[in-house]
Amino acid sequence: MCLFFIGISCNDLFGGTFVPSPPGMQEQNRVKGSYNGWSAYVDFSFAFNDQLALDLGVRYTYDNKEFSQHALPVSSSLGPFFILGFTTEGFLTGAGVLLAKRDCHVSRRASIR
Repeated sequence: MCLFFIGISCNDLFGGTFVPSPPGMQEQNRVKGSYNGWSAYVDFSFAFNDQLALDLGVRYTYDNKEFSQHALPVSSSLGPFFILGFTTEGFLTGAGVLLAKRDCHVSRRASIR
């Protein structure tokens, strides 16, 4: 692998026996999360006469997503080199570590027919 990317063998690069993961360079992680949301929609239609009508609609959505990651250890001499760059002893916890996304959205619709 090192020969392919940088032109020298991994044994020469690391000064010893290079030990890749048995099936190749693999990094794995586990993710757990809590996902919930809700939405509401209101529609109003009013016909002024047979030729003219007004339709109005409003949708409100709320999504809440919280998740955490556990970067599993690797057996390669390179360590967690390619994807994550780190490993953890368990799921990441604490202030600022738990990844969260909260999203509120309002969409409007109006038509005259």
